[in-house]
Amino acid sequence: MRLFIAIDPPEQIQEYFKSIQTELDPSIKLVKSFHLTLKFLGEVDESTSNKVIETLSKVKFDPFELETTNLGAFPNENYTRVLWIGIKDQPDLMKLQKDIEDALSEFKFKKDFNFHPHITLARVHKKIKFPNIETEPESFKVNNFIIYKSTLTPSGPVYKILKTLKSF
Repeated sequence: MRLFIAIDPPEQIQEYFKSIQTELDPSIKLVKSFHLTLKFLGEVDESTSNKVIETLSKVKFDPFELETTNLGAFPNENYTRVLWIGIKDQPDLMKLQKDIEDALSEFKFKKDFNFHPHITLARVHKKIKFPNIETEPESFKVNNFIIYKSTLTPSGPVYKILKTLKSF
């Protein structure tokens, strides 16, 4: 099964992301599920997934606030393949991501050396002009992270929550 670890923004923030999407080029592929990926694990067998869940349940963190920033693109604004909204630098988020990375080191997953907090809004499969959209900073509280199973389908990925792990 294909796994990743993420933070889900609350519904009101997701509505804000949907409002930004309405201003984007209608020919690009909008994402339907918004999340901040902390770690992509890839294909994992069931036995390993159970051990991953058990290992991650030991990661402890205090609740913290995140704030959105501006629009950005991967690999860059001149050659856009992923359009995203950024997350302001936040030490607690960086610590949580590092703690997750460290906790999973025994499993030999590919290490994420350049964690760049963002939430994907769209995937782009053709040349577009980078959108000039003003964004407002939006804040939300983080008190859990989620282990997701992702199933790829012709109409896009389908996500299933395997486990929600809460702060203390």
